[in-house]
Amino acid sequence: MKKSINIFLALFVGCIVLNAQENYVIHYNYTSQRDSLKPHQRLTETMNLYIGNQSTLYAAQNRIGMDSLVLYNKASQGLDAFKTEGQLDMKQLMQGLPKTIYSFYIWKAIGEQEPHTMAFSLLGDFYTYQRIKEPIAWQLHPETKIIGEYTAKKATTTYLKSEWTAWYTEAVPIAEGPYLFQGLPGLILEISDRQNYFVWTFLGLSKIPSLEPYKTMYNTLYQLNTHLKTKDLTTLLYLYNTDRMTFREQKGFYLSEEETRRRRLLEKQTKFIFLDPLINFRF
Repeated sequence: MKKSINIFLALFVGCIVLNAQENYVIHYNYTSQRDSLKPHQRLTETMNLYIGNQSTLYAAQNRIGMDSLVLYNKASQGLDAFKTEGQLDMKQLMQGLPKTIYSFYIWKAIGEQEPHTMAFSLLGDFYTYQRIKEPIAWQLHPETKIIGEYTAKKATTTYLKSEWTAWYTEAVPIAEGPYLFQGLPGLILEISDRQNYFVWTFLGLSKIPSLEPYKTMYNTLYQLNTHLKTKDLTTLLYLYNTDRMTFREQKGFYLSEEETRRRRLLEKQTKFIFLDPLINFRF
């Protein structure tokens, strides 16, 4: 299965002409705490930041692998191979695909005031949202430390209703970072909030030919997204994050009564933490 993904990506990337400007993919280890009452229950996944000539893409590495294989299956077999009685069988389609916790993409325009495009899937439905680009008021500090092979400098800010500490390197003169973070005089290698609810650490950096394969994959798979306004998105994500069972049932997904009671009890015992309070985003 992994061989199929690698072959498909190699063929896909191989068709792209090299750009004059270098493009990168930065790998981060991302850990998050979703419940403030359970500090030892943390989620971890590798997140990738793809940097092109005019835009960046931020997504889970396994999400990219999953969608690459879905696109490969679509191209080689067609989606009819995954239909049961005329309906797309999502369980069959997802069987054997890489597992991911974070099912979203974030596209950012480099050096522009254009909104960030956030795209994500919830129980098989796909949504996009234009997130207003807010300036981040960074304070630069003299402290330095070594991260990998880079000398990193310290910066702090208050953003998304939290206090953040970032470490960036001027050796990579790209004013970008994971999630919505950007605007420092160099690539953000590490960043975390004061409570360490959300922590990104640097794993590595490599050059890529282009961002075009990922744009093509995204446009092919997500062209039928439902576009949401802020109010609608906030309502949708709040229900999804705080009353998942009701959200599932509204989408036609039902569990046994015993399992439903168990999950509802867990939700009542949870104090949720939101990464982006503006839109109730906690992924």
